[in-house]
Amino acid sequence: MRLCSRKVWLLVCLTLLLGAAPARAAGRFAALRLIAAGSALDRYPLEAGARATLTVTISNPGRYSDARNCKFTLEGCAACIPDGAASVWVERIGRGESAAIAFPLYVLPDAAPGWFEARVACEYEDDSGAQFTSVESVWLEIHEPMRLEHSAVLLPQRAVEGDSLAFQIDLMNMGRGTLYNALLAFDLPFLAAPQSVLVGEIAPGATAVGRTNLFVGAGRLGENRGTLVISCENAAGERWEETVELAIQVEEKPKIATAPDPDDAGRGAPAWLPGAAIAALGVGAILCVQLRIDARRRRERDERML
Repeated sequence: MRLCSRKVWLLVCLTLLLGAAPARAAGRFAALRLIAAGSALDRYPLEAGARATLTVTISNPGRYSDARNCKFTLEGCAACIPDGAASVWVERIGRGESAAIAFPLYVLPDAAPGWFEARVACEYEDDSGAQFTSVESVWLEIHEPMRLEHSAVLLPQRAVEGDSLAFQIDLMNMGRGTLYNALLAFDLPFLAAPQSVLVGEIAPGATAVGRTNLFVGAGRLGENRGTLVISCENAAGERWEETVELAIQVEEKPKIATAPDPDDAGRGAPAWLPGAAIAALGVGAILCVQLRIDARRRRERDERML
């Protein structure tokens, strides 16, 4: 009876041991999983048509087995493709260790701005030679370069106090993305305060016109140097700007001589002056008549004496 009990006990122990080994193996297999712990680019921003190197950090967080004979393949995304070899081999990634995997990539010339998922296919083995596969994802942001061109900045070299200078400029969006909040900001000494003109949104390939009037204030004679800042934003909120130097010579407003008022000619003259003038004319006329009469009498007297 005791011998039978021992046999039964040994059989139970053997069964338990044989059943535990596959369970431990299954635990190891399930725990072996490589993950993408991070990624980085060697250039920023990443623009359409650019070449860059994407470095993905692959980590083995498991505690039961190393990852061996690892193969990592960049499958690309909607905006980029591998630039050269798409696969990288790593002999071993130990328990709790990481490896930096570098993938050269090329961004397609017609890639639209935005976020894109790039997939990395992982193939590896554990210590016992069992094979595993997984796919890890990293996200890439494609930026649209802002290309804002403008016409010549034309302002007169000279201005007079009180002038209103008409200004106009053409802004051309030469890129493939919409530009937002296009703005003209003037900072000139003769302005009472910095002056801005919001041009607004400019579609790809479109031209927008910015117009304003600059009033030349008083008290700023001589050379006035300032700036015009042209700025805009893209869909991601990134800002672009260009500063243009300005210089204008402000001259004093000429004084205009006024013609005398005809009504002012008689103002201040005495009230008796017109009457005196008339009386003088009358006396003069009487004297002339008297002189003529005297002359005629003398002539008649002389004739009688002859």
